[in-house]
Amino acid sequence: MKCEKPQYTEEMRAKLNKMYKLLRERFYSKEELMDIFGLGERQIRMIITEISHRYPVISTSGTNAGYKIAKTEQDLALVEHSWAELSSRCEELEKRIQPLIAFREKFKKGVY
Repeated sequence: MKCEKPQYTEEMRAKLNKMYKLLRERFYSKEELMDIFGLGERQIRMIITEISHRYPVISTSGTNAGYKIAKTEQDLALVEHSWAELSSRCEELEKRIQPLIAFREKFKKGVY
C-alpha cells in the first residue's frame, strides 16, 4: 500500500526554508510556529517532518518546549532521547500493523 505525500507549493517551500533557519537558533513550540507562519498544527507537523528527513530535529515529550535542530554536543542527550522515542513508536506501530496484515491475508484466502 502506497500513500502519496502532498506536493509543496513555492510558498510552502519558502516557509519550510524559513522554519529550518529558525529551528537552528533555539527550541520553538508548535504554537509559536503556528503563529509565525500562519499555519495549522497539521501543516506545521508536516513541515517539521520534511525537515527531519534531512536534519536532526530534536523533539522529545516532556523535556523541551518544542522543536530544534541539533547542532552542538550539548544537544546529544536530547538527540538520544528523541531517537529512543522514535524507536519506541516504530515498535508500537509494527505491533499495530501485524493484525492488519493477518486480516488481509485471511481475507485473501477467503477465511473471513
